[in-house]
Amino acid sequence: MTARASVMQQKTQRPVQFEITEQTRESLEAWIEARGLKAADFLFPSRLHTSPHLSTRQYAR
Repeated sequence: MTARASVMQQKTQRPVQFEITEQTRESLEAWIEARGLKAADFLFPSRLHTSPHLSTRQYAR
């Protein structure tokens, strides 16, 4: 896992880079292994069956 990641801003469609700390990388690696996730899977899947990923509304809760 790399020390940096990028996400696409929804409003501006511009990529934003951010750093991932060592502790966060370790936690993410443990989460990925525990869930058996593959590269094409979402890290945080939706609890709703109509959407494969966590929505911004679910994230805000």
